[in-house]
Amino acid sequence: MGRVMIDGHAHACGDLLSPEGILRVLDANDVDKVVLVPGEHQSATTYGLPNLAKYFPAAEVANVTNAMTRVVVRATRSIKHVEADNEFVFSLTRACPGRVLQFLWVMLRHGFDAYSAEERHRAWQFKGLKVHQCWDSFDVRGEAFSALVDFACRKDLPIFAHLMSASQAVGLAEVAARRLDTVFIVGHLYGLEHFVRSSRPIPNVYFDFSCPDIVSGLRLKAAVDKFGATRLLLGSDAPYGREGLARGISRIQVSDYSESDKTLMLGGNIARLLRVRIDDVPPNKRIEQASRPAQ
Repeated sequence: MGRVMIDGHAHACGDLLSPEGILRVLDANDVDKVVLVPGEHQSATTYGLPNLAKYFPAAEVANVTNAMTRVVVRATRSIKHVEADNEFVFSLTRACPGRVLQFLWVMLRHGFDAYSAEERHRAWQFKGLKVHQCWDSFDVRGEAFSALVDFACRKDLPIFAHLMSASQAVGLAEVAARRLDTVFIVGHLYGLEHFVRSSRPIPNVYFDFSCPDIVSGLRLKAAVDKFGATRLLLGSDAPYGREGLARGISRIQVSDYSESDKTLMLGGNIARLLRVRIDDVPPNKRIEQASRPAQ
């Protein structure tokens, strides 16, 4: 098998709502695996985003999409479906053997339920944890997040964090510097400047560069220049942003980065973080072998 490619950030909706859709998207882009979390409940819609990164390449344009996301989440009351949709993502891992890597979406506004997380990890063997401040009001300096970090450390799981503000980026850099025993993945390169300015080493912080509408080539290069290609992870954020996976792969393949750096960013880094096996991917990747889980 050639270069390993893993979509490190996608949602179980849009084109990825069914096993057939997941395999179709992965195979069309020659991608081996996808990290999947809940998304809009039972929605087959794919959303286009304005290409803000093109027009404001140096700016933190995720602040705009964060505000949009918060409005939509509140209007649709999507929060109430997260628990059921975590279970749905697990059903997709069973329906697509070797292709789907589950991260458990954790809600922290009422505290962290370690017992429930333990039970689900025992049953599902998920590969990481996801928190999202546009969906969930919590502070990275608070007790609930601290308890989540303790759990992640015990289980050797990375925490993927979608941050809401500059102050939270500063806070996460502080937490990461204290908790070098835990891996943190920052979604959308959010707050990059604050991680760059961290006064303490943060070798345990990685950055997802999804998607091209939000993360410009300029900001991606700044991250690579500061932290190295070993800390950058491909992600699509599907279905939020049209052709996010194909465009994300293409931007790396046609770039001036070295072949070894491309290999790391397109899948090598996250494969190492999650300790995933690549040789368990069916060589023919046949869509017709998938079975649709109950919803």
